[in-house]
Amino acid sequence: MPYLELTMPKCDAEVKEKLADELTKGFCQVMNYPPEIFGIHFREFEPGGCAHGGKVWNGEDKPYVTMLFHGPRINRETKGKLIETLTSVFTANTEDAWNPAIIIFEHPYANIGVEGKPLASINPALSERKHYYPLDDE
Repeated sequence: MPYLELTMPKCDAEVKEKLADELTKGFCQVMNYPPEIFGIHFREFEPGGCAHGGKVWNGEDKPYVTMLFHGPRINRETKGKLIETLTSVFTANTEDAWNPAIIIFEHPYANIGVEGKPLASINPALSERKHYYPLDDE
């Protein structure tokens, strides 16, 4: 189901708990999904553990932070709202307002497996839909 891979500098449990709560709320507000289907995977690095523009991050400059969102296809307007919301929540809850690069990976239902089966075989009606939830352009 939809999840976010968040790559960022190592931080304490309190920051991750706040991010998990606020990012999930923001995601659910934009996407109109229940929170229990959304997951977040934190990938953390120490100074020297990433580079940007050919320079290794020293722990003092702003780090290169990424969010990789994996989910079903969504329309352009919803993508824009999701990017704005995730960015706003993240910058409000991190040191020095770190600004993430967000990449959206969209997957058709035939490419998503749940409980050992393709999602579209568990719920055949999904294979007929363009998006996860009804939109005006379907």
